[in-house]
Amino acid sequence: MKQVALLHYWLTTLRGGEKVLLELGKLFPQSEIFTHSYCRESMQEYFGDFPVHETFIAKLSRRHCRKFLPLMPLALKKLDLSKFDLIISSESGPAKGVNKRPDACHICYCHTPMRYIWDMYDQYRRQASLPEKLAMSCFKNYLRREDLASAEKVDHFIANSHFVAERIKRIYHREAEVINPPVDTDYFRKFAGLERKDFYLVAGQLTGYKNPELAISACLELGRKLVIAGTGDLEEYLRKKYGNEELLTFTGHICDEELARYY
Repeated sequence: MKQVALLHYWLTTLRGGEKVLLELGKLFPQSEIFTHSYCRESMQEYFGDFPVHETFIAKLSRRHCRKFLPLMPLALKKLDLSKFDLIISSESGPAKGVNKRPDACHICYCHTPMRYIWDMYDQYRRQASLPEKLAMSCFKNYLRREDLASAEKVDHFIANSHFVAERIKRIYHREAEVINPPVDTDYFRKFAGLERKDFYLVAGQLTGYKNPELAISACLELGRKLVIAGTGDLEEYLRKKYGNEELLTFTGHICDEELARYY
């Protein structure tokens, strides 16, 4: 039986990338997971059936592991994956830069090349604090070199969309097979046939690169009602900037029953 290792940048919250990792785990239930940080109290429910190994980044900080991004390439190289025949990295942060046996196969399922060091670097930098700006300027070129070098270690790239495949080709100069991520279609079918209400919906993490303020500005311009479901580092900014507009409704969370009432 082949030994399989699954790699993910960090396991701190359950978002899209982590849900893809769960599906990979279903395909390879005997696999072991390697990550920079594993927040057991919040992720045990999902990954408790797998052996989970952390890099030394977890000893520095689990909840705030992203602050140690410049150390992550070194942490990955220190992982011993010599017993594994198949390595699958789930990548939109530093996860793929591991060493492997010459006869082992490394497949990278890429959600996106790291936005904050490549084509969205300027946007992330504008939204960063002064210490973060200085750190980004100091480590940008180093992290780009390490990321390009780690891409050379991958045998096969898989992209989650044609858009990401284009980014992989442009940044890494590698071809990628497109396999769209799994979607829980049953979740949406239960709302089929319900009366639709007259509003637009933005659902997802309220973070800079997703540009939720563009949807707000568009609905203000059109005079349309907008419901925002999500939280993140832009939540307070959006509330202060647009919170007094009568046509907007803000909510941090919409449960199934509430969605059913709207749809």
